[in-house]
Amino acid sequence: MKKRILALALGLGLLTVPASAAASAPPASYTTPSGLTIQVTRPAVTSLGGAPTYLGDGVFQVREDSGVYGLYDINATRLGELAEGMTLLGDFHDGLCPVRAYDIYTAETNCGYIDKTGRLAVPARYQEVQEFSGGYAAVKDGSGWGYIDAAGAQAVPCQYQAAYPFQNGEAVVERHVQVQGFPYTRHAFIDTAGQIVREFPTRTEMVSVGLGSVPMPWDDCTPVDGLWVDGVMLVEKVNTYAEIVDPDGLLPTRYGLLDKSGSVQALPGLDQDSDMDVLSYLGGDRYLVSKMSARAILSGSGEVVFPYVYYYYDLRGFDLDTGLAAVTDSGACGLLDRDGNYVIPVAKEWTGLSNFLDGISVGSWYDPSGPAIPYVLQLGSTPVPADPEPGPQPAGGQPSSWAQAQVEEAIAAGLVPAGLQGGYGQPITRAEFCALGVELYETVKGTEIAQRASFSDTTDMNVQKMAGLGVVNGVGDGTFDPNGQLTREQAAAMLSRLAGAMGRPLPAGTAAFTDSASISSWAADAVGQMQESGVMGGTGDGAFSPQGAYTREQSILTILRLYALAQA
Repeated sequence: MKKRILALALGLGLLTVPASAAASAPPASYTTPSGLTIQVTRPAVTSLGGAPTYLGDGVFQVREDSGVYGLYDINATRLGELAEGMTLLGDFHDGLCPVRAYDIYTAETNCGYIDKTGRLAVPARYQEVQEFSGGYAAVKDGSGWGYIDAAGAQAVPCQYQAAYPFQNGEAVVERHVQVQGFPYTRHAFIDTAGQIVREFPTRTEMVSVGLGSVPMPWDDCTPVDGLWVDGVMLVEKVNTYAEIVDPDGLLPTRYGLLDKSGSVQALPGLDQDSDMDVLSYLGGDRYLVSKMSARAILSGSGEVVFPYVYYYYDLRGFDLDTGLAAVTDSGACGLLDRDGNYVIPVAKEWTGLSNFLDGISVGSWYDPSGPAIPYVLQLGSTPVPADPEPGPQPAGGQPSSWAQAQVEEAIAAGLVPAGLQGGYGQPITRAEFCALGVELYETVKGTEIAQRASFSDTTDMNVQKMAGLGVVNGVGDGTFDPNGQLTREQAAAMLSRLAGAMGRPLPAGTAAFTDSASISSWAADAVGQMQESGVMGGTGDGAFSPQGAYTREQSILTILRLYALAQA
């Protein structure tokens, strides 16, 4: 009971810490109840003057003394600037950010996308645009909503009344159809080519028309946000003709969870108050709801997990990757998880905390001896550059004679990061192999990897991207061991998954090496694929040496072979 009262007191802002009690620096880290570690640092970007705003994909926006909004990376390297007349409409994903652009010569306003330098990479020719997700973004012109890819090409024609984000190659769209001469709104899932994968569940009812009646199909539900969370999608039930003309006086079931088989689980506990709207499903039977401009967290049975609070208390949307949300009370900020627990209590030390994006949040810490100081909060360890630093270089720094021509070919194709162009004979680390994998995937697909997964012992963006795609896994306890040496069987498994992620799966095969019995069971199929496709061979005398080290030049050659297969 005491714990519950404490949580309620915090929620009502009764335990905020006065400014005079503030320390001169924030804690070095925070830990969430679920075990996530949040590091608090002052990287170079926070020393530029104004408090930075994090825009995703490693890009920070800073207002410069001239009034221009500059774009920087975390190391304070200036990438570009936001041009006059441009207004950001979202965050960076796949290397692009939606903007509204005002043309001073025509006085017209349209929407497009800028790249990390601030250049208008996708021309401002749309009425409305959304953020990129899964390699595609929804855009609207005079004909309706459609989708473009990260190169700006029209992937799905603009023909829908509404469009939702792509996830795992599918998106929900709303379209108008004619049934027996009557217009109906229908929802369906489409793939990246615009083909309907499956319809939303429907029900058919007899509707009076003239002197008779005809069967009419109704969408049984509509998406709230069109997002899959824990394998289900939050939906709202559609009022059918029978409910409109002959209501029973009771509030019908409004909200439910749609699974991928088309079944809908009702949530009657969230339908008891007609003035309450469910905004999103947070996973773990937690829902963000709104009523009279106030927000709360409820369970599916209607239990109040975090209460509604007074009108100037701001609880924004939750980041689904971390399960955290920034909250504000009269300027003081804190950090809340989806179970109503405070990771950072609302207190006057923190101001301007942002929601997490790509595992990063920014805010300012109040120092009573001076001005507020900007800080970056990041999951895991202190931020590091995305590309691995080059390791010790052996004498000469040249590839072996048998590998030189192919290494040079791979470098010319843009497949080898600068940090790996040397020390070719030394064993490659797990993080370095991720850097090669990212270069290959993004070169072949022509788009930046949007998915991310975090580990407690590294913030290497290449590791996060490869893990987000499912190409690499951790080693347990939320760690990745980025500096650990890669074994040959680990490399085989990663190459197999990378080929599948690119949509170029390798043919199945059975490993036929003299030491096949020593190949780990989890890697056996992958090693068979390597041998069948020719991507990896043996080490001599008919052996594969599954636990042997894998060198940089060997890794580069296998990446080049995958590249050739992808181009075939």
